[in-house]
Amino acid sequence: MSVSLLSIDLGSGSGRAIVVSYNNESFSLNEVHRFPNEIIKDNNKLFWNIDYLFSNIKLSIKKAFEFEPNIESIAIDTWGCDYAWIDKNGDVLKNPRSYKEEIEKDIIDKVHSIIPLDDLYQINGNAYFNFNSIYQIYKDIHIDKVIEQGASKFLFMPNLFFYLLTGEYTWEYTISSTSGLMDVRKRDWSDTIFKKLSIPNDIKSDIVMPGNYKCLLKKEIFDEMGLKGNIPLVVSVAGHDTASAVVGLNIKPNAAYLLNGSWSLFGIEVDEPVTDKHGVKRALVNEGSFNSSIRYMKMFLGTWLLRAIKEDYERLGQKYSYDDICEYAKSSSENAFVDIDDEFIYPDSMILLFKDRYRKKYNKEILSTEDICRLAYNSLGNLYRLAVTDIESTSNTKIDSIIVGGGGTKDYLLLQIIASSTERKIEIGITEASILGNAIVQLYALGYTNDISNVSRVIVD
Repeated sequence: MSVSLLSIDLGSGSGRAIVVSYNNESFSLNEVHRFPNEIIKDNNKLFWNIDYLFSNIKLSIKKAFEFEPNIESIAIDTWGCDYAWIDKNGDVLKNPRSYKEEIEKDIIDKVHSIIPLDDLYQINGNAYFNFNSIYQIYKDIHIDKVIEQGASKFLFMPNLFFYLLTGEYTWEYTISSTSGLMDVRKRDWSDTIFKKLSIPNDIKSDIVMPGNYKCLLKKEIFDEMGLKGNIPLVVSVAGHDTASAVVGLNIKPNAAYLLNGSWSLFGIEVDEPVTDKHGVKRALVNEGSFNSSIRYMKMFLGTWLLRAIKEDYERLGQKYSYDDICEYAKSSSENAFVDIDDEFIYPDSMILLFKDRYRKKYNKEILSTEDICRLAYNSLGNLYRLAVTDIESTSNTKIDSIIVGGGGTKDYLLLQIIASSTERKIEIGITEASILGNAIVQLYALGYTNDISNVSRVIVD
């Protein structure tokens, strides 16, 4: 058996399209298109450029079929929380707001005055992050009056592109679970949240599980790209990129996963949600995974700290690669760390913020590039250590090993710090975990497997 699929993974920084071929024993991955993601500024607000992204998705399909004419299906996974409104004519009402745009505190306070945060956590299992969809949807409906402006449905990003490619609405489980609008135990929309926040029910419909919904690509898109042959299916996979990555890593019992990108996501898979009273204080989240299971995890800043330091130095006229940042950190003997909090998400200067936190904590200055880079790595190590403690203590689970996926698998200093800070066995997983998980769920949807755990994770050149 030989199957060819197209996996498209959209991140907040870039998108890539990879033709994935499977032959029962292994996968081969061939990148056919990569493009930067674009944020549009409008009245000092941040939005995603849907026309630009969709044009690149269509170009990805064109390039994929030029590379391999027998692609059977296409699927898209993206980052979480963000969504678009569709009007009554079926058109995108406006570009979606980016999660990088902070939501006003008074909006968040209003939501929590109606449903206290502790009560919300018991319903949706989502710890508080100011970019959670629930706050923006409340604002859209009650402050910005989007319904009066013609909004009819809202679609999360992977569901939006599924709609644009097929004409069919879908609300997939894993991406919907990032919104704060679901009942985590029922795996469905929360009637309580919708009712108390006066959110109309008709903006959405039934939630579907990953791999259980597929439609043909619109013929006009196939023709627009000048393609010939069989029109492929578009599959609703695990739309949240983290959920796709967990499928790609194939987590074993008593193991945790750590996905290192701009954000680090550390967690375990469980059959039922964990809403321990300490979880909300420790920012532990319950989000959907394949086969109705739950990803119980801690989400915190990851390699964004290193990227922001790199960008700071570039603004100062000093161009460093990520390898340079790593080498500087290796050469430092600094063993201190600082506590990372929300201020590190949107700093005016990451370097100055690290210097300020170091000065306040240790009552002395940190000056050299080497020590600043090492401080960032050490501070990440502290986050990993805390994540293990928090997950184990609240879930009553013993973690024996950690499988690391994503871009962090290429940074050997980071891997050493993960091992030393967590005191756990480290397994190096797949860098392209989201792409592979995306493809595996496509295989499931197409009927090539009924048990994704038995699918090989071997990748060959």
